[in-house]
Amino acid sequence: MSEKDSRHPFRISRRRFLEGLGALSAAAVVGTGCSKDDNGPSGPSNDDPAGPTSAQVALGDVSMYDHNVLKNKLIDMFDKIGGLGDIIKSGDKVGMKVNLTGGNWAANKWQRDTGVSAGESFWTHPQVANVVGELCKDAGAGQLYIVESIYDWKSMSEPGFTQVAGQLNAEIFDTNKTDPSTNYTKRAVGSHAMIYQNIYQNSLFAEFDCFISLPKAKQHVSAGVTHAMKNLVGTLPQPLYSQDGSGNRAEIHNHDDKYDGNKNNNLCRVILDINSATKIHLSVIDAIKTTVGGEGPWCKTMANMEFNKLIVSKDPVAADSIATQVIGFNPNADDYTDTFALPGTPCINYLRKAEEIGLGVNDLSKIKVFDV
Repeated sequence: MSEKDSRHPFRISRRRFLEGLGALSAAAVVGTGCSKDDNGPSGPSNDDPAGPTSAQVALGDVSMYDHNVLKNKLIDMFDKIGGLGDIIKSGDKVGMKVNLTGGNWAANKWQRDTGVSAGESFWTHPQVANVVGELCKDAGAGQLYIVESIYDWKSMSEPGFTQVAGQLNAEIFDTNKTDPSTNYTKRAVGSHAMIYQNIYQNSLFAEFDCFISLPKAKQHVSAGVTHAMKNLVGTLPQPLYSQDGSGNRAEIHNHDDKYDGNKNNNLCRVILDINSATKIHLSVIDAIKTTVGGEGPWCKTMANMEFNKLIVSKDPVAADSIATQVIGFNPNADDYTDTFALPGTPCINYLRKAEEIGLGVNDLSKIKVFDV
């Protein structure tokens, strides 16, 4: 093992990545997808629960963040899953949740340590948000919002998100604030609530006609993986969920009186609660240039990795399951196994539980994968 690899013991080998893609191709089957009005967030249809396919995922080969390359590829990928007409109507309010975890400090640290920008490693790349926004407007979207729990304004301005917002005539929306209302809105989790019966978010979340998750595909030291579903943790306002004033939403981990007292499992269950309350209509997951071994520079095992893939679906569970496979891990793994979670930080496989409660499809035999 090289010196660089010894510092990052969870670096995925080229062989393991190719084996994962082979299994992915073998799992793809022919069938039809679900519309926005089907059972759950593009999940299985009750009319045919045993049908061969319940979800559609487009898997695109992309190696750069060039505007035209991304736009042409995403046009083809959206077309494969039925276009955007069923989730975006003329004049709709569309929210696009990006991930800029850790703020400008984290981005600068990673750039110094590795020579790689946050957008080409562990943050949403602004060009992905730009192209998805353009295609939403082409589909008829009225007002666009770039949504994030903003650590500091530089994390929006320096990578170019403020420029993207200007080009799209979009509003940048900080989930930690109550604006434009004076209070946060209580949103019901529903019959499958695990930790919270209700969650609190900015009132705009109740107004979005279409909500899009735009994460990187990464591992997470507490939850196993962080893709489209985990990205929604950033929709919880820090002032309400930090407990100790640290700004890190400590409360969502500290539910020792619930279930088994495992803080990692608490987080996984809160992810499911948020997704039960907040429907993701479209997931666009970036595994072109990302990281493994963790979600941010505070993870000593995090390392840069290129998979040259985009994953797109109207089913967030299916999208996350394929993204997990793309980065070399088993989305159907048993709880507490290191094929899903990082060694030493065991947790339940929340993707499997997401299918059980009707949020989408985790069973690979029921996911149709289109190679684009």
